[in-house]
Amino acid sequence: MKVVNQSFPLVVKILLGFMCALFVTVGLSSNFMFLFFAFVPVVLILYQTGVEIDFENKRLRDISGMLGSSKKEWQDISDAQYLGMVNSNEGRAVSAYRPSSSVRLGKTDVNLFLDGYHLHIFTGNGQKATEIADTIAHHLGIEINDARKE
Repeated sequence: MKVVNQSFPLVVKILLGFMCALFVTVGLSSNFMFLFFAFVPVVLILYQTGVEIDFENKRLRDISGMLGSSKKEWQDISDAQYLGMVNSNEGRAVSAYRPSSSVRLGKTDVNLFLDGYHLHIFTGNGQKATEIADTIAHHLGIEINDARKE
């Protein structure tokens, strides 16, 4: 099972796609230097982070890079005790020319607790986090400690 954390929200990926199309169009019509800049949005769109879980052998590894191409060593998770789910806030400062404000986005973290430490599995919206936690708990035969406030 591959669990991918969203590197950018969908809206940002759409805007990056439009930027890429603009750079390609301008690059083909005038200066080929703009074609180089078209690759930056493509890299940002395809960049992924997350984990890959092998339920059969009970092991996990981190993935990152273009479409998750960079993979770390496998870690044994056969001694997993439970999954923990907690709410977290992601803060962002939003500013146009003058008045500024901060926005808090509610996220849910899913962590796998082993003997003495934990591994981060996923950060995202509550429904997707619940689906991922249910799947992992079912395959590993462990319980979910849901510490989210309802």
